[in-house]
Amino acid sequence: MKPVKFTTMLLLGAVSLSACTDQVTNPIEPAMRSMSESGEVQATGKYIVMFGNQRIAKSFAGDVAKLGGTVDASYDAIGVAVVAGLSDAAAASLRSLNNVANVEADVVVQWLDPVTDLETASVEDVIQATANPAGA
Repeated sequence: MKPVKFTTMLLLGAVSLSACTDQVTNPIEPAMRSMSESGEVQATGKYIVMFGNQRIAKSFAGDVAKLGGTVDASYDAIGVAVVAGLSDAAAASLRSLNNVANVEADVVVQWLDPVTDLETASVEDVIQATANPAGA
């Protein structure tokens, strides 16, 4: 068995430490920009608030109320809240609150083209086709 070299251990340690960073990355940001430029994204007027340690502060609802908004939904297990009734400036000020990692505008996205010419079948036709496949 070969002894492990010091440089190998040093490299392994450096890679391990670099994986423990607190810096948040957003790999899908360019895709979101291209969708918003295409006009298929509609703002809902709500904001998604993400918390750093995946825990929503107990004072968060009060902080949002002071800014003129309300908390529509709160997902404590994952540290995410949905707020409404805030201006863009008030929503941006949420970022300065303790433990808030990010604030993003909530959007509705039309992923597929709407279906306009859908052919429907009556229940009787389906029953008949199932009972007599040759006649369908």
